[in-house]
Amino acid sequence: MSIKQIIKSALWGMIFTGAGVLALYFFARTTTLTCERSAKDQITCVKSESILGVLNFEDEHIPSLENAWVSESCDDDGCTYRVELDAARGTFHLTSYSSSGYRSKEDIADRINTFIRSSSVPSLVIETGTGLLGLVLPAVFILVGLIVSFIQVRNSMIQ
Repeated sequence: MSIKQIIKSALWGMIFTGAGVLALYFFARTTTLTCERSAKDQITCVKSESILGVLNFEDEHIPSLENAWVSESCDDDGCTYRVELDAARGTFHLTSYSSSGYRSKEDIADRINTFIRSSSVPSLVIETGTGLLGLVLPAVFILVGLIVSFIQVRNSMIQ
């Protein structure tokens, strides 16, 4: 059996596996905001994004944090929310996406604003992510893709 025939028989499995990897990229992201208070009471933050805490993206530095608030984006399907950070250089998004659940975003914004107002607290770390669903959904696609590929290749080799 040629390599071309093996790849052709495993194509559906590879499509499912690719969809799982793509879902992993979008749904298994975590964002960590680490803020430090300087002696001059300036607050400098670093926003880090990663996939499952393993594959890190470029850090974003946010100097002179001043305020946090929740933005709302609505359409025919409903509303989604995102935490915004006001700083000396403009407004930054805490996450690269908006999602449902206003209350959870409001809680994060409140924690950040409490830190900003409380000069006795030297640092703050906030982690956000998609939780278990961000891992389970991609894992199902990857597993199904690998199983389908294995069965298809095995069946084509038997014939």
